[in-house]
Amino acid sequence: PHFAVARIKQTINNNKQGFFGIPDVDSVTSEGTVITGFFRNSKGQYALMPVNCRDLYDPDAAQTVSVKLNRIMKVKVYSNNKLSEETVTDRITAEIKSCEGAFIMLENAD
Repeated sequence: PHFAVARIKQTINNNKQGFFGIPDVDSVTSEGTVITGFFRNSKGQYALMPVNCRDLYDPDAAQTVSVKLNRIMKVKVYSNNKLSEETVTDRITAEIKSCEGAFIMLENAD
């Protein structure tokens, strides 16, 4: 119930700011609970940050998070103290440790 209220408040705030999500992201899925923040900078570039909330009390509760894209994108992923860059056709996957996140920057591929 608390998550539903928080989501409604966030949606109202996003609408006031003109933010309706990331058009090129179709979905975010995971094995367990994940919270995902969506970002847009002043240049109109997008990023997202999934955070692993599968089990906050288990340091071994890593999980795979998958981000399905609607088109080919250049992607930079900051995760586990590493930066990876690649062109992705349809899906980004990241193995995220317990209570950690991955910062994913999206750019046009053309």
